[in-house]
This record gives sequence, C-alpha cells and structure tokens, in this order.
Amino acid sequence: MGCPKLDDQELNLNKLAEIFSRADVRTVTAAVMEVPCCQGLPILIRKAMSLAGRDIPLETVVITTGGEIR
Repeated sequence: MGCPKLDDQELNLNKLAEIFSRADVRTVTAAVMEVPCCQGLPILIRKAMSLAGRDIPLETVVITTGGEIR
C-alpha cells in the first residue's frame, strides 16, 4: 500500500524495485481511487519495474468516489 501524495516516494520506489528483483512476481494489480493524486501509483510501479529490470503485466483498478470499481 502506498500513497503517491503523502508517502516517501523514493522509499516506496526502492521497496517495490527490491520486491520485483527478488521475487517471482508474475502480475501486479494496482487499486487506485479516481482522485488525481492516486494516478501516480501505477507510474511509480512501472518505474520500480524498470529499476528491477522487469516488465511485469500491470492492471490498474479504479475505485470511484461512490465505491464502484472500474
């Protein structure tokens, strides 16, 4: 879990990159709220994959302010 607006992005980037480089991650699903600040999470995940030298399929699920899943 992470918040692109409030969390230390460098720390999250390095943690994710470490996970992607050490574990046999086959897919990633990012659940984000529809608010603009959450849209940075998939970008952060892609950067971490790049640092780890991995290209893992990434699905992004958007949760609306009304609680619906898109």
